[in-house]
Amino acid sequence: RAIEIDEKAYGPNHPKVATDLNNLAGLLKTQKKYMEARPLLKHALDILVAQLPPQHPHITMTRMSLNDIDNQIRKSRNEKNRKKKKKKMIL
Repeated sequence: RAIEIDEKAYGPNHPKVATDLNNLAGLLKTQKKYMEARPLLKHALDILVAQLPPQHPHITMTRMSLNDIDNQIRKSRNEKNRKKKKKKMIL
C-alpha cells in the first residue's frame, strides 16, 4: 500500500518508491520468500540507477541485497537438488 501511495505522490521512478520496494523485499527475505523479493529489488535498483549518481550508497546497498537474494536462491535450489538425489538413492 505504501508503494501505491508514494507512486501517486512522487511518481513511479522516484527514489522514495525504490525505498518502499527495498523495504518490502527485506520483509519477504526474512520470510525466506526470495523469489518474490528478487523482482522488487531489481525494480528498486533500476529506479536508483536511473535517478541517483552511480556511486550513491543506496545503489551499492541495493546491489548487495540483490546479490544476497541471488545467493539464497542458488543455495535453496542446490539444497532441493541434494534432497532429490538423496531420495533417489534411498529408493
